[in-house]
Amino acid sequence: ARSHPEFGPLLSVLSAEELDAQNRESRRCLHEATAGNWKGYEEHLRVQGVAYAKMGVSFAGWYDIARIVHARHVPRLVETYRRNPVRLTGALLAPQDFMDRALMVIGEEYLATKQNLVYEVQARNAAILESSLDAIVCMDASGRICEFNQAAEEMFGLPRAEVFGKPLADLLIPQRMREVYRDGLERYLRTGEAKVLGKRFEVTALRVDGAEFPVEVAIVPTASDAGILFTGFLRDISDRKRHEETRELWAHVFKQSDI
Repeated sequence: ARSHPEFGPLLSVLSAEELDAQNRESRRCLHEATAGNWKGYEEHLRVQGVAYAKMGVSFAGWYDIARIVHARHVPRLVETYRRNPVRLTGALLAPQDFMDRALMVIGEEYLATKQNLVYEVQARNAAILESSLDAIVCMDASGRICEFNQAAEEMFGLPRAEVFGKPLADLLIPQRMREVYRDGLERYLRTGEAKVLGKRFEVTALRVDGAEFPVEVAIVPTASDAGILFTGFLRDISDRKRHEETRELWAHVFKQSDI
């Protein structure tokens, strides 16, 4: 296990005393299971399944260890029972049945824990989306909206259910700017070249009533199982622009007057 790419780093942070204690507990539970107390060993396996899932160890990693252990025992069994084929057959089949049962128990708990972790992450992400003061809009590589938080609904005047799965450009970008947007998306998907991703920039957006307004935007690309996604964080800067225009106007007035 120490040389395994997944288990090795985890075991390296444990002290010799901690490793020894874990090994003793595993041997104790295994001994009880072989003596007929499967329930206690099953509970031990379920604890392992939860631990592996939370640590990020793949189930295939644990199966690697199980195969190594099994491979080490086979030569010993062959040497011990080689003169008795019937006993040898039973000795070889019993550990395999035992291992299959153990893997099934660990797998059940591992998969259940992984699913719960996914639900927790989804719940946290949903809470972040809905509590954000900035509008958050996410689109897929085809340019279709796949996330639209409450702040975005308020900013654009569109309900999430109405925009989900529809082309972002058709709903949120003024028509005169859509071709530039589509060219930029196509260029990034083809070459990976981006001029604005990962930076804050200002652009004109479109409300449901056709009114245009200035927004500050930061777009972050992320990889997912469904392909690349683009998450935009938008802030309405209409008030800031009006204040800037007012300051510029008064500065011009003072400059032209004798005051």
